[in-house]
Amino acid sequence: MNKAENFPLLDHIPTGILAIDQDNQIVLWNRMLEQWSGSKRNDLIGKNLFQQFPQLVSDDFFSMIKEAHDSGKTLTLPQHKYSHFIPCRTADGAYRTQLVTLTWLTTHKINLISIQDLTEQQKLIEEQHLGSEQLKRELHRSQALEQEKSLLAAAIDQAGEAVIISDSSGMIQYVNQAFHKQTSWNSHEIKTIMIYQMFSAYHETDFMNTLEALLAKGNTWYGRTTITRKDGSSFPASVSIAPIFNDKRILTHHTIIQEDITKQVLLEENCRNREKQEALVTLIGGIAHDFNNLLTALVGQIYLVAREVKDMPKTALRIKKVQAITQEATENIKQLSSFVNARKLDSKAFELLSFMKSFAILARQNIPESIRLTSDLSDCCSFNGDPHQLQQALLNIIQNSIEALHDRCNGEINISLQTLNASAETPLIKSNPILSNGQYIHIIIHDNGCGIPADMQAHIFAPFFSTKQQGGGLGLAMVLSAVRLHHGIIDVESSPTNGTTFHLLLPKGVNNH
Repeated sequence: MNKAENFPLLDHIPTGILAIDQDNQIVLWNRMLEQWSGSKRNDLIGKNLFQQFPQLVSDDFFSMIKEAHDSGKTLTLPQHKYSHFIPCRTADGAYRTQLVTLTWLTTHKINLISIQDLTEQQKLIEEQHLGSEQLKRELHRSQALEQEKSLLAAAIDQAGEAVIISDSSGMIQYVNQAFHKQTSWNSHEIKTIMIYQMFSAYHETDFMNTLEALLAKGNTWYGRTTITRKDGSSFPASVSIAPIFNDKRILTHHTIIQEDITKQVLLEENCRNREKQEALVTLIGGIAHDFNNLLTALVGQIYLVAREVKDMPKTALRIKKVQAITQEATENIKQLSSFVNARKLDSKAFELLSFMKSFAILARQNIPESIRLTSDLSDCCSFNGDPHQLQQALLNIIQNSIEALHDRCNGEINISLQTLNASAETPLIKSNPILSNGQYIHIIIHDNGCGIPADMQAHIFAPFFSTKQQGGGLGLAMVLSAVRLHHGIIDVESSPTNGTTFHLLLPKGVNNH
């Protein structure tokens, strides 16, 4: 009898499951194994496992079967020996990397074998590691260049950095073109300001006293500070200040070399984020693996109990509820796995207007009746992308809006679809200049909820960060991941009075087959 037919829940978990009886005959082969191996369960049920897969015949494997039988424990097979326990190829022809666990079910005298696919997780970890190492090398090269430039602080003819010459009191007497580009001060205006006025950090008393004392003594100063532009905006800079003496050793001027290190600061931040992401992927992957093992054993036990209580309707009903809860746990594990493994798009062409209309209907089912849902959908174009990832990203934003409206009596969520007008001088295009270079699809989700505190807005897309005490913390992180996979941009506007608006800008023609 095909026992897998009596165990449909095993066909919905992202793990390969098979079982053999005491005669080593295959009694269970779930759908995931069918997909991986290409072997149908009907062709394998009742066959001897070792005749079908002779590479498994070994004293070590038989010994582990006996150990699982005698101890009653779930055993994990050594991965260096059994990483290809059941040979299964991926779409590119490579063998899947597998982690195998073995459990003896005493009641029904079968060995339950769980096979977890670690292929994508290992690839991701390797990619994260390579990316981290590359960023480190770039950072080291950048730091070496910064140190070299500090030795040349007295040279005023470097075109790439701003060069300033001031008198001993700090009044600016000369600047090069790089200075004008960095700060927007013109040639007449620089005569009216002192070098100290450019340093935002100079307003700090300790910094001011230290710098003035050093310069008054003719000492050099080197460090990082924030430079203020003419319009009041600022940027991080690496600054070297060196004294210039006349032939009588009297301090007459200072030479200042100022480098805009915005890109380097971003590179350092990206390097730190890469390392955090690598550790996070490893942690989440381990958690998902452990829960998968526990869930597999739990599912097996529920299946056996369900068979034993067929004639007990009340108990059977409760078992069905437990199975439903187990299915929810499976979906949670899938969400964790999706965050770890979401690095490729299952792209296809689809009509975006029809997609958004269907999404609005789906969103309505998830929104409480106390919240009004409106939509303004324009017929933009067909779109090449992953509809499942895009739908999940939009649902996560909707869920964020629902939580922001939990205490509002006039809550409202609006969904909008339009083609971005790249020629419009909007704040969105000004803050993201790349939007003016091509056609973008503009999806807007707005709510009139409580808004996101200003000090938290920079962190809302970080994994496991949440503004709610009981927030999951992966919803918006998965949104950001999906938008980036589509080579798009996400922007957020939020305030306590106007609520929150998410702007998703997706380039037309994205296709990552």
